[in-house]
Amino acid sequence: MRPKLKVILNFLTIIGVFVAVFFLPLKTSLSNVGLLIFFSSTIFSLIIYGINQSFIQSKRSYFLMPWILFIPLVPGIIISTEYLEAFHEFVKYLFLWMVPLALLRKDLKKKKLLNVSSFGLVLGSLVSVVILLSNNAIAFLKKDLPLIKLFSSHYTNFNFTAFFSEMHPIYLGTYYLMAIIFLIKIPIWKSKFLKTIAVFLILIAIVFLNSRIIYGLTSFILLYILIKTFQWKTSLGICISLVVITLLIYPFFSKTYIYNKVINTTAWDLSKNIGTHNTDTKTTSDSRMSRWIVGWDAFMEKPILGYGTGSEKEVLMEKYRLNLMELSISKKYNSHNQYLGYLIRFGIIGGLFIIGYIIVNSYIAFCRRDIIFFGYILIVGTVFFVENYIDRNMGINFVALFGTLVLLNNEEEDKT
Repeated sequence: MRPKLKVILNFLTIIGVFVAVFFLPLKTSLSNVGLLIFFSSTIFSLIIYGINQSFIQSKRSYFLMPWILFIPLVPGIIISTEYLEAFHEFVKYLFLWMVPLALLRKDLKKKKLLNVSSFGLVLGSLVSVVILLSNNAIAFLKKDLPLIKLFSSHYTNFNFTAFFSEMHPIYLGTYYLMAIIFLIKIPIWKSKFLKTIAVFLILIAIVFLNSRIIYGLTSFILLYILIKTFQWKTSLGICISLVVITLLIYPFFSKTYIYNKVINTTAWDLSKNIGTHNTDTKTTSDSRMSRWIVGWDAFMEKPILGYGTGSEKEVLMEKYRLNLMELSISKKYNSHNQYLGYLIRFGIIGGLFIIGYIIVNSYIAFCRRDIIFFGYILIVGTVFFVENYIDRNMGINFVALFGTLVLLNNEEEDKT
């Protein structure tokens, strides 16, 4: 009976992980189904085979796992006055401790699991990219417009991702970047031609995502991989070629919406602006800096324990009213900064958990010279500065999955 059980558990594990990662760039609710299958297989495995004692004894690993991000919600739900929001947030964050339980399993083929997840994310990303680029091209070609209009707001950012109604450009960008890292560092396909085409398509999609933080991360990650992969002369030659190409296309791109957003809107966003115009001359808005200042003021009023789980939006709404931030109120904006969001909800004590998670994992990834691990923590740690990334299942699933899988991979490497 045991051999059959092992086959079934292995099948459920692989299917669960594949479904979870494949649907990340396509449909979050289906990704949730995959995570639930993976979690169910983990529970059955722990019941049948017991707990991996060697991992229990490795206390250092506790601080590397995504469930560290879940811990502040437990005391936070006790002190919160927003009971319904606290409950919703608590349930939504459950994947952050459910998925890492896989690290306690004895029966996982960890390298295989990382290979399955990398293939699933790459395949899902490519399906997403082909759909979005095709949809964008069809919409553009239906109208007799000059090429420069292809890079306007009508065909980039949220309008580009509109086919997948729930998808946010930043979240899609993080999936695409992780897919690029996998394509370059894991032998998913033997054909270099197929890999090159896949990376090229994903990079084109990233251009149309028109997300400034994703542009910055893409540039940094590609430069890092370039330096690590090629000799310095080759790397220098490629960099010079890219600079020349950039200078040649600059006159064209300097007139586009993408350029305007990257340069002008970034300057506007990093200044204190309340009820003023940015790239949209028809409506006014409040800059990120304004919301960060308001959020910091709220944190300073309860700096030790914060306001509790699920409290951030209600606290910010009151601050927005006091500062006459009408658009932020109407859009019900959060702080757009995960670190600040934790400080508001859980105070400095809770904030240390998220800061510690990023710092400790960054240190370990750097010491191991692991590009996959380093790429994951760089993506997450950087996006946290501009987005409440794990306030949505799109971000929770990514962190729960890859925060666990990169640790599984490294745990196995430590034993070899």
